[in-house]
Amino acid sequence: MKKLLFAIFSLLCLETAVLAQSYPSPTFNNVTMNGTATIPHAAITGGSISGITSFASPGFASFGNQTQWLKALISCSTDCSQTWSQSTGGGSGLLGATRSSDNSLAGSMAAQGVAGYAINDNATQVQTAYAGYFEARRSAGAGITQGNEIDIVNQGSVVGLDPYNMFSTGTTPGMWISSGRPDVTSGAANATAAIGVVNNNTAFENGLVFHSTALNTTTGEGNAIVMPQKDAVVWFGSAGNKVAAIRSDATTASLRAIFANGVFVLQNLSAVTQHTFTSTGNYSAAGNISAAGTGAMPLYSTIGTGVNAPHMVQGSVVLAAGTATVTLSGSAVYTSSSSYTCTANDATGANAVKVGQTSGTSITFTGTGTDTVQFVCAGS
Repeated sequence: MKKLLFAIFSLLCLETAVLAQSYPSPTFNNVTMNGTATIPHAAITGGSISGITSFASPGFASFGNQTQWLKALISCSTDCSQTWSQSTGGGSGLLGATRSSDNSLAGSMAAQGVAGYAINDNATQVQTAYAGYFEARRSAGAGITQGNEIDIVNQGSVVGLDPYNMFSTGTTPGMWISSGRPDVTSGAANATAAIGVVNNNTAFENGLVFHSTALNTTTGEGNAIVMPQKDAVVWFGSAGNKVAAIRSDATTASLRAIFANGVFVLQNLSAVTQHTFTSTGNYSAAGNISAAGTGAMPLYSTIGTGVNAPHMVQGSVVLAAGTATVTLSGSAVYTSSSSYTCTANDATGANAVKVGQTSGTSITFTGTGTDTVQFVCAGS
């Protein structure tokens, strides 16, 4: 009797699977069984069968909770899946796991807990293909909700990497994104982007956020974004319109830019400050300042007090009856008669010249006859 019961039950399960592919709602009437058997979501007791329903999708297999709660929230979910699983207890709906110790082939890359592939080869009805898709929804009042989490656990030594040393044995990146694969060369072209961040009806409040202790800063700074020479941070003003960029062309130690409290500094790679800009508008340099165009030089008193925003004016004037007045304009103007000092000499002969600064815009020179006087003024 038990063998007969098992045989009949096996036929019923096979018929149910076949009907689930061909018919949306298979029905069994007047099925008689001797004895009792129980399977998830179906009971066979005595002469009747209850609880056997069609799959919630046209899939070949489904597991776990067979209700259609996901389909009610998201169209083309369980009803479009070949195989699906819904958790019956609020835990993992589907799990994949592997370990490399079960594989004796050295150099193998087969240890993949979960793998997904999409071959977008329909050029007639053009479509979008995804090798993997993840979506998480948070209801009002619910807790932390993440679209995806990747944890990397390193129980060995730390193996570093940089843009010119990416493939050392033992590295532990949390995510690895690559373009192309070595065994696909026919028709291979560059990919559009490694990561695209888009507004799919709502915006992100932040782009990329680093937790305050996520990066190792014991050397003075954490390497948040590491790029090779010639790679740049680029801004676009409109479609196809690149308008600004920051990049490094350096091949040897250069400079680093650092913001501190109330100050912005440029240091060399030995952490020695070379240039300092303050939030109050002051600037200082460890070396010399030069300019191909209009430049500026520091101006100090005899005790080393710096003059704020100094400039110099130089010129010449021809005296008339032993006197001449020069009027300054534009950027040559000084703040007041006492904010600058002028010196002059007689370019015609060995004669004395007297300078009088009557205002920030007017200078009077007194000398001999119609001699030519040269002068230089400095101040603010």
